Amino acid sequence: MVYKKYGEVFKRIRKQQGFAISDFTSIGIPKSTLSDFECGKTMMSLEKVDSALQRMGSGLAQFDNYLNNYITADTVLLLEEAEEAYFKDDRKKLEELLTISEQQQYRVVYSAIKIILGRQEVQDISRTTTFLFDAQTWGHAELYIYYIIMDFLDNNEILKIYDNFKKNSNGICESRIFNREIVLALCRASNVLAYRGYKSDSLKIIKYMEKQKLTEDRMFLRMLLYGTKGVWIYHFLNKDEGREKIKFFLDIQKKLSPSEIYMYFNKLYQKYINIIQPE
Repeated sequence: MVYKKYGEVFKRIRKQQGFAISDFTSIGIPKSTLSDFECGKTMMSLEKVDSALQRMGSGLAQFDNYLNNYITADTVLLLEEAEEAYFKDDRKKLEELLTISEQQQYRVVYSAIKIILGRQEVQDISRTTTFLFDAQTWGHAELYIYYIIMDFLDNNEILKIYDNFKKNSNGICESRIFNREIVLALCRASNVLAYRGYKSDSLKIIKYMEKQKLTEDRMFLRMLLYGTKGVWIYHFLNKDEGREKIKFFLDIQKKLSPSEIYMYFNKLYQKYINIIQPE
C-alpha cells in the first residue's frame, strides 16, 4: 500500500526513541490504532501522527525529513529540482534529471519529467495519473507531480485527482510544511479549469483553499490565490477586473521574486487570460 512507508518510518523513529506502543494511549491513541498504522493496514490521521511525534519530542518537519530520506534516493529532491528547472524553462537541467530518474528506475518521476518535456507516451500519462488516483496519502512528491503535469491532464483527471487529494490528504492542510505545494497545485488546477471554461469546478477549488486558510501565513501564497481569483473573474465575471488582479499579482512578483519566477508566472498568466478569447 502507498501509505505503508509512513507507518514504517514512524515505527523506526519510535524504536530509536525507546518508546513502546502503549506509551501513546495517554494521548488518545489506542495500541491497536498505532499497531495497524505501523503495519500499513490503515492510515492514521495527521493530527494523531503529530501528537505522537510531539510525545517523542519530535515534530512533522523532522518526520517529513525522515520520510523523504527513507524513500529511495530522494525522489522528492529530484522533483524539487524538476520544479525549479520547470520554472526557469531549463530544458538542459530537465534532461539531466530525466537521465538520473531513468538510471535510478524512479518510474513515476521519470514519466513526470518526460511529460513536462513534451516527450510523453501513453504509458507516461497512465503511470502518473494512476499514481495520483491511487494515492492513499499526500505529501511533497504527490503534490509536485500533480502540479507539474497539470496542463497535460484532461478536466476529468484534474477533478478526480483533486477529489482524491481532499479525501486522502489526512490533515496536511493543517500543516504549514505542505502549504506552498498545496496552494501551487490547487491554484493551478483552478486556473486550468477556468481557462477551459469550468466555472463552478474552478470556483470550488478557490473556496476550498479559502476554507482551509492555506494562504494566510505567506504573502506569496496570498498573492497567488489573488491572481487565481483574477483568472476566474476574467473568464466568468469581468475581464477588466480580472486583468487588473492578475496585473497586480505580476507586479508584486516582478518586485519581490527572482526574475525567472516572475517570467514564468507572466508567461503562464498571459496564457490563461488570452488564448481562449484572444484580444
